[in-house]
Amino acid sequence: MRIMRFFLGLAAGLSLAASLGLAGVPGTTTVDVTKEAKAEIMVTPVAERWSGEGFIAVRLRINNRADEARSWRFRFQVSPDYQVFSEHETSVTVGPRETGERVVYVPGSSPATNGRGAWGRVETEGPGITSGNGVQFLNQAGRDPIVITAVSAAQESALFVATNGAPGPMAELSVVDPAAWPADWRVWSAFKRVVLTDAEWTRLDGARKAALRDWVIMGGVLHLYANRTGDAPSGPSEERIGLGVIRRATITLEAEAKAKTGFISFGPILPTNAKAELPASLAADLQPDTGRLGVSLFLMVFGILVGPVNLFVFAPAGRRQRLFFTVPALSLAASVILIIFIVVKDGFGGEGMQRGRVVLLPVTNQALVVQQQMSRTGVMLGSNFSLPAGVVLTQDSGGTTSTTQKTTYLRSDDGASGDWFKSRRVQGQNVLQLVPTRARVERVAGDGGMDAAPVVQSTIGTKLRDFCYRDPSGTLWQADEVEPGRRVILLRASRQSSAGLAAGEFSALGGAAEGLAPIATLPAIRWSEPVFMYHGPVMEARKP
Repeated sequence: MRIMRFFLGLAAGLSLAASLGLAGVPGTTTVDVTKEAKAEIMVTPVAERWSGEGFIAVRLRINNRADEARSWRFRFQVSPDYQVFSEHETSVTVGPRETGERVVYVPGSSPATNGRGAWGRVETEGPGITSGNGVQFLNQAGRDPIVITAVSAAQESALFVATNGAPGPMAELSVVDPAAWPADWRVWSAFKRVVLTDAEWTRLDGARKAALRDWVIMGGVLHLYANRTGDAPSGPSEERIGLGVIRRATITLEAEAKAKTGFISFGPILPTNAKAELPASLAADLQPDTGRLGVSLFLMVFGILVGPVNLFVFAPAGRRQRLFFTVPALSLAASVILIIFIVVKDGFGGEGMQRGRVVLLPVTNQALVVQQQMSRTGVMLGSNFSLPAGVVLTQDSGGTTSTTQKTTYLRSDDGASGDWFKSRRVQGQNVLQLVPTRARVERVAGDGGMDAAPVVQSTIGTKLRDFCYRDPSGTLWQADEVEPGRRVILLRASRQSSAGLAAGEFSALGGAAEGLAPIATLPAIRWSEPVFMYHGPVMEARKP
């Protein structure tokens, strides 16, 4: 009887998965719903492993067999560390006798420190859900640090054939069909690499190609392998875009796997150079003065008042009953004085510094903004702030946030709250955003003509300082300042080396530019004048 029940239950489960279109999908989890609710809920993450940085795409699919529309609320909780949690909530409404589907981009807060990835859980509220219902949708890897790689089903087969089912200790394979997920770069945010054949890349529609390219701009590495060994690649062998790269091979992935004698090695992860390093003194400059001497003196005075003075002056022998009034009064006065001391010393809100890098991509009218910030807070009256859904926000480890207490970072579709900013703390965040912009630097015809000293004009909304430009021939040119809207004749640089500056590119220092940088976070922080490095290609001026 038990065996028969087992097979009947298995058949029912397979039938349910097939009816939802999820049969055989790895990582799919079923939420427990009471039989009377007439509903099935499936949760499928794009990958079963995740570092905890950026976003992870999760598909929610609900089959509502009731005769009325109903809503369910989901709370995702991700823990990259023992005491650190990030939370995100969303709701899904499904019409009567309909199947609803939604892809949720669950944001992280910090990379996992255990070397095994983040652990994730989703709790559901709604019809048919019992209290405390929750299921795990992310698993920690069972081995040391891994490189998470997304591949197609065909590529996975090729890898396992070539490596006898052992692609190697540095490759965690997640099979992803690009056509089955939305055209959004956040789908790929959970991965360090994506591997496709040239044919699979060619078959993608324009929107999904653009999403993958945006992911590359954010620092991803896209490998495109030949359909057959010897085929000419459909583009340059290495195409650097933003902080990432597209690499095109002339051999198949299976051939490369065989050449690596038992394990896949895609080469090192491309250094992102994403962080414009903050001055070494920044954290030290923002460290709060704990005022230990003042606190010690305050406690000493309070001890004298509430002890000997209180006992012999305020409530002497024969009037000890006054202690019932003097002790609370002295304690209350001490608390008020201490609060006033903290407010006067630390103030409200806080102060902070921002540094970063702006990578201009004028061909696609985009810019990648990479921002580091650190703040010292005083008395906080609120920690909520607006933040677009597509912004990557990561807590930096350079502050003084305690890891011995539970820390919760909250993200919604249009804001953030929780412990991103806490009272009387030094905290840092890394902020990453891809923004649309037409800002650029153009090379225009000037006094010297196009063959002599270059003449440039900037439409970036800030004065550029220490401007350097390497022309297509490799010659380095410079200017002390390039103001927006003004043509500037460059001078030949006295030095002919500038690290990381390719032919046709410029780099310069600048401040805040509307629509670009800095990325706004908590307005209660008094941010000093930001410093950003602006970098990108110098475009030829548009002809009228």
